[in-house]
Parts: sequence; structure tokens; C-alpha cells
Amino acid sequence: MFACVALLTLGQPVLAQTDDEPEAAGWWRDRRGVVQPFERTYDQWSPERYEARPGRAAIEMLALLGIGAADYWIKSEQNSEDWDFPPIEQRLLTLDAVRFDNNQFVTNHILHPGGGAAYYSFSRVNGLGPFTSIGYSMASSLVWEWVLELIEKVSINDLLYTPFGGWAAGEWFFQLGDYLNSAPRGGNLGHRLASYTLGAPRYLHDRWDDARPPPPLPADNLGFSSAFWHRFAALYGVAAADNDAKTSGFIHGLTLESELIRMPGLLRPGKFERGFGEGNFVDMRTRMSFDSTGFAEVDLWFSADVAGYYHQAYQSAPGGVSGQAWSGALNVAGRFVDRWLLRRRDGWALAHLPGPVLRGWIADGPLLLRVAGSAHLDFAGVRSLAYERWVADYGSDGTKTVLQKHSYYFAHGASATARATLEYRGTELGLSGSFGHYESIEGFDRYQPTVLRDVHNTDEILEGGVWLGHTTPNAPLHLRLSLEGTRRVSAMTPLTEVDWDRRVSVAAGAVF
Repeated sequence: MFACVALLTLGQPVLAQTDDEPEAAGWWRDRRGVVQPFERTYDQWSPERYEARPGRAAIEMLALLGIGAADYWIKSEQNSEDWDFPPIEQRLLTLDAVRFDNNQFVTNHILHPGGGAAYYSFSRVNGLGPFTSIGYSMASSLVWEWVLELIEKVSINDLLYTPFGGWAAGEWFFQLGDYLNSAPRGGNLGHRLASYTLGAPRYLHDRWDDARPPPPLPADNLGFSSAFWHRFAALYGVAAADNDAKTSGFIHGLTLESELIRMPGLLRPGKFERGFGEGNFVDMRTRMSFDSTGFAEVDLWFSADVAGYYHQAYQSAPGGVSGQAWSGALNVAGRFVDRWLLRRRDGWALAHLPGPVLRGWIADGPLLLRVAGSAHLDFAGVRSLAYERWVADYGSDGTKTVLQKHSYYFAHGASATARATLEYRGTELGLSGSFGHYESIEGFDRYQPTVLRDVHNTDEILEGGVWLGHTTPNAPLHLRLSLEGTRRVSAMTPLTEVDWDRRVSVAAGAVF
């Protein structure tokens, strides 16, 4: 594959200066050793090169809403339990029919943000920016709740979680689609298959518009454009887990990781700086774990830096580069966790609203230190670990109906995360941690008149992990040893439940 990529890039016009003196305005050195002017290559590969088509984006939103409406009525028997038939004045005048719903945890926190991600990413491939696209996603959610679900109460959580829970995922799919369509001259059969599948929205819109590709850059190690920096991983692992209840066992599962950065010259020799606003940094991590009874865990996380500022100053050094880079940005993220780990039920879903993130890279030859930290206000759905004890002591009558049906509640809160890795010649030592505090929102239950004991809930979620990994030279094989744990403090006045679990895992797979 690498030979084919080399043949494809030979003879291509080099739209860069070739002398040894870098441009004062910003430069970077590509994989062939050619000095590229940063601003020109950035603009050539920016999504802003596409003409904005807001009308077509609106038509596609209506098409997506139409597909959703058709599915809704096909499953009318299943959906009829949510038909409240509220008077129109309660929806429009008194707003008494604007409430949290009590649907299943997966429905509210996977299916709805999945729809929001689709609204958002289809807006993006029509040339709209991140903030305009989230506006389209919010408008689509409003149309669904206020018009297409006219026979139901308006769901506050859907109005919030559909657009904001799906924002980071939508940006990730958009950036991945652009990357998978970036191979010079279309690439080989494997590249084209990637563009026809995961990259299909970008591929189809480019064909529709007869869009011309940007001037090619040297291909990366996968044969796609080096205008993007990437790191993908697929790992299979086995873990020994235990918890505070003195329960232990073994689990196994698959972990997928994806980091994609749209910044030509990132971590290469070069000096440049740039304000950005096109969701340039995206990240995804997901884990599916199993035990002897079946599913033990689903953990899904997306992140996107939608706008910010990046600065880099690196020079060539033996074994790599030497220098530093940093970024400050506005970040959005979404998290979904559903666990049956060691037969203990738990789960939380977080829409991390726009908040600050700082990133830094310090390099000295083969040594690279990466650090990142972020903070957010959150809208959340959290499973109350104290609810079962509360019901045993006081009964369930008069509590929030979503607690009665599914043992979770809607909350507002705040969270912070930090992560650091130290890499040296394929070996990586990493450390991560996060903390979130959440408080229930009272007074807006779907059937609020029946909630005679609207008891306040609080939850704290503390997570931490450390890992040691190694990627073999000249091959994608990766081995990883990790230790991680979760501590949960769940309160429902006047009871408090404190639980923890931890696991030690060994995983192997590919990093490319």
C-alpha cells in the first residue's frame, strides 16, 4: 500500500516553497521534507472551502425528521404509552405540558443524541459551521417536540440532550468522513470503500456538487492526506474486577479509540499559529465488556474542540522533534455509561455543555509529553444507587416517575477531566482522572401532580486510571496494562450509598 501511495504522490505539483528557509508567516515540513506554507495549506484543506448551502441542509433536516416520523407511527403501539394528549393551551400558553419524560435510559441517551448527531453532521457536510449546525440540530429537535409529537407532552430533556448530547459525536463523524475522503487521487480500493461507507455523506455531497479536491499533500501512513493527524486503536482485553461488596470476577471486551486532528503540520517540524473554528480536534473512545452472563458494560465518549487557538514551535531533532505546542479551545463532549459490572447495575449519561479545554505537547526528540484538562457544566441522566435502599425504607409511592420506572433522574451539574501521557520510542505511560457532581431537578416530572415526595438526589462520580502501553516498532501491534477505578457517592435524602469498583486489565491489538 505504501508503494502505491508513493507512486501516486510522485509527479504531483508541490504548492510550497522548496528552499531551506522557512516562511516567517508560518511553515511546516511535510513527510517528504518539503517546507509548506501553513496558512495556504490550512485554507486549502479547511471545510470553509465549501460553499454553504443552508437551504439544502434544511431540506435534509426535514427528510431526517420525516424518516423519524414514519418510524414513530410504524411503532405506534409501542409509542402509544407516551401519548398524553395534552390540551394545546398547556403546550403553548401555560407550558404545563413542558416536562421531563420518563422514557428508558437508552432511548433518552443513545437514540435521541444519535438523532442530534445526524442533524448536526448533515448540516456540516452542507458547508455550515459548527455553531450554525448546532442551531439546525436545535431547530430540528424543536420541530420534533412541538409539532411531530403533538399528542405528547414536550420533553425538556429531549430538547437539551438531542442537540447537545449529539454535538461532539456529530462533529466526530463529520471529521472522520472528510478524512476518509482525503486520499490523494481517491486512493486504492480500500480507501474508496472507506469513503463509500463511513465517509458516505461527504462522498455523496462532493459528487452532487462536483467538488474539486484540494491540492494533494503527501499521504500519511494509512494513505490518506497528511493534512490530518490521527491515532486509531482497536484492542481486545481481559480484566480482573472487584468492588466494595467483596464481589470479584473476570470480564473481557473490545476497546476502540480514535483521535483525529485537522491541523496540517501538527507535531512536525514547523512554526505557526492559528485561530480555528471548524471542530478541528475530535476524539472518540468506546468500550464494550462482557462477563459470563453477557453484557457487562457499554461506555461511549465523544469530544470535539469546536473553536480555539493553536500555537506550535518545533524543530527537527534526533528521533523526532524538539519544542512545544499548545491549544486553548471551547470543547463539547458526550458520555454514555451503562453497566452491569459484577451484577451491580449502574449508569450515567452526560451532555458536557461548551466549556474550556487546554492542551499541551512538549517534545524532546523521541520523548513526548501530552497534557490536557477541561471543565464543563453538564446536563445529565444519572442512575441513583441510593434509590433501592430508599424504596426499601420508605416505599416508592410519590417519588419521581422516572425513578420508579427506570431508577435514574435528570440532573444539572459540573465536571472536570485531566489526562497526561509520556511517550518514548513506542512506549506510553498514561494517567487520567475525572470528577463530576450532579443534583436532581425537581418540579418538572412528566406526571408532577402525582409526585408527592419529590426528594432531592445528588451523585458524585470519581474516575481514575493509569496505564502502560507499548507499540512495536515498524508494526501496529500494541500491548497495554492498565489499572482503573470508579467511586460513586449517591444520596437521596436522608440516605447515602458509597460504592466503588476497580479492575486490572491486559489488552492487545493494533494502533495505527
